[in-house]
Amino acid sequence: MGFKSHTIRPALLLFVLLAVVPVLVAQSASCPAIVQAALDVADQLCQPTGRNQACYGNISLVADAQPGASMFKFDDAGDIVDVSLLHSLRTMPLDVETGTWGIAILRLQANLPATLPGQNVTFLLFGDAEITTAEDDSAASDDVPMKAFYLRSAIGDSLCDEAPESGLLVQTPEGASEITFNINGIDVSMGSTVLFRAQADGEMTVSTLEGSAFLEGEDETVPVLAGTRARVPVNAQLRAQRNQLSEPEPYDLRRLGGLPVRLLQRQIDINRPLTAAEVRELQRRLVAGEAICGEEPFPSCDKVPRLALIRSLRQGREGLEDRLDCVFRRYPGEEPLPETETRPFCDTLPPAQLPCQFVPQDGEQPRLPRLDRRPYCPQLPPAPIVATVDESTPDDNRDAPVNEAVDQVNDTVDEVVDGVNETVGEVVDSVDQTVDEVVDQVNDTVNEAVDRVDETVDDAVDEVSETVDDVVDKVDETVDEVLDKTLRRLPLPVSRGN
Repeated sequence: MGFKSHTIRPALLLFVLLAVVPVLVAQSASCPAIVQAALDVADQLCQPTGRNQACYGNISLVADAQPGASMFKFDDAGDIVDVSLLHSLRTMPLDVETGTWGIAILRLQANLPATLPGQNVTFLLFGDAEITTAEDDSAASDDVPMKAFYLRSAIGDSLCDEAPESGLLVQTPEGASEITFNINGIDVSMGSTVLFRAQADGEMTVSTLEGSAFLEGEDETVPVLAGTRARVPVNAQLRAQRNQLSEPEPYDLRRLGGLPVRLLQRQIDINRPLTAAEVRELQRRLVAGEAICGEEPFPSCDKVPRLALIRSLRQGREGLEDRLDCVFRRYPGEEPLPETETRPFCDTLPPAQLPCQFVPQDGEQPRLPRLDRRPYCPQLPPAPIVATVDESTPDDNRDAPVNEAVDQVNDTVDEVVDGVNETVGEVVDSVDQTVDEVVDQVNDTVNEAVDRVDETVDDAVDEVSETVDDVVDKVDETVDEVLDKTLRRLPLPVSRGN
């Protein structure tokens, strides 16, 4: 049996290699060609697509018409229909055997002015993905289709570097700073290029490739700037959990490979992922009421939806007040606190009652022990953007308070960084000392154990040696006795006479 198993395995391995490797080679060679051909076909055939129309970019697709829709034909590449006639649209995954990869292009008005007919929002659906109009969309009409919809897409289905994971790309036209729509129950405001992916009983990810987007949940507005993504859980019906929006985080550039951006109306370069430090700076600016645009690494201010930004800034400070269970003082020009507000001012509470600690100001003695491990509270300066941003406020009037706020926040950040560095240094020294002590104890224990093992082995060797010597002696005695007895039994030789 052992001989058979050793002879069969090499033969089986050779068979697998001969059968599988050619298939893998064929796939790797054909996958890029399929993607390139699909993009070429969609680019050529969908040029005539007009406002609020959908184009069958590349095979294969499955489209369901709205009830009562007549003259609906959407079966072949190049077919174009009014989006208002669509109930759902599904593109199929890349298939290397049939050489197909589904692509659909939609040009939508969204909330763009009707006076700009040449400008449209581009929806690009590709791979194993599907969009379905929301049944309860009271805002939708024949004039503004796809105002609310549901998205489902596959995950991790890329077959080669040139083939992206499935999803939906949305891009606003040049000069449009804000368009709005609802996807999977989340309100989106954007002036940019954004990638959406969603899995039932999983999560929806929103990745901003350039510009900015804002996601509005139940009680918060989350900014998703270029280089970041946000996530939200979705149920089996693709309905998002509106109260569980994540904070923005750097996106994974590897999962953005091969995106068909060449089919978009505006050509873009995908923004590099923001670093973790840059994301923290973004969050700090939101709490402090500072601008999150206009300088690297943040987007140009003309690509930031202004009204969504104002809501996000206000909610950032209000969320902090809810976590601290106190309120920050309002400044001249801000809307005053309501008369029903009974929470104390944060800076008047005893330090021990706060879940964070305020940074001591110049000349002020520290109010907390040096080993206190609570995080620092943000020192909020006057919130000029929260207080004064208004569509009628000239830009020139905003610069002075913003610059003053920037200076105050920068001073505070420096103090926070110094305090954190000092605390981290103490912790590192303490950890190093503890590690050295543990290493010494482990070495002592190991040495003692080795000594004991050596002693035990020596004792065992001595005992075995003595036993072997005894056995050898007994064997020698026994052999001698047997030889003597044997010799005695042998007949003596008889000598012959002459």
